[in-house]
Amino acid sequence: MEELAETISGKGIIDHLHELVAKRRMCKMEIPNTPHSWLTLLLSVQEISGSHYLWIDRATGFEKVFARYRDREVSFEFLEIDGVPCQFKTRIVGFHPEGLRAELPKCIFRLQRRGCVRIAARSGTEIIFHLEKGEETAKVKDYSLGGVSFFSDRSLPLHTGDRIDQLELRVPRGTGEINFRIPRAVVKRMERHSSKKDIWVLEFMEMPDTTQEQMWQHIFEEQRILLQKTKKI
Repeated sequence: MEELAETISGKGIIDHLHELVAKRRMCKMEIPNTPHSWLTLLLSVQEISGSHYLWIDRATGFEKVFARYRDREVSFEFLEIDGVPCQFKTRIVGFHPEGLRAELPKCIFRLQRRGCVRIAARSGTEIIFHLEKGEETAKVKDYSLGGVSFFSDRSLPLHTGDRIDQLELRVPRGTGEINFRIPRAVVKRMERHSSKKDIWVLEFMEMPDTTQEQMWQHIFEEQRILLQKTKKI
């Protein structure tokens, strides 16, 4: 069974943060167990009086909100170039004109080793797409930033290599749902099962930046819930 997370610690933390700073990867900064979050950048790792600190770009409204939660750690989440989501927590120790100063995190969690994190779909998750004979709705098995696998109660006229335009992934959430619109996908394969329904696998070929941002934040939340249940974070 593949591990849900691997841990980066020791000198690897500084090396990883330097790489993140150099690539200017956007991070989600959040005060855990509150509705408050911001998008920001990590600016640098600096040594001061023999200790290393992480400098973070200032985010509008953060200081005012954080004044109510000074005893809490702040959580950071980011997506690596190859699609692996990572997370760490640290404490803010100073506010300066050039940015926020934070302690180095004790460790960084890479939430999966796979290049594109795939999560099991909640019950009721559906994929909606259009074929020549009209709209089709299928039940989703799992999905990621890179694609989706699904099954249907009836036979579908799909073949490996077929292109499908204008899909919609619907994920139930509370009393509502989250909708992700995918402009284009391609059928990668069909996995036949003797005792179960056949599983179709689609690869997403196009995705707007806003949709990608929303989806990876959603995947982070789903992964966080799973990790908390297994007490890995």
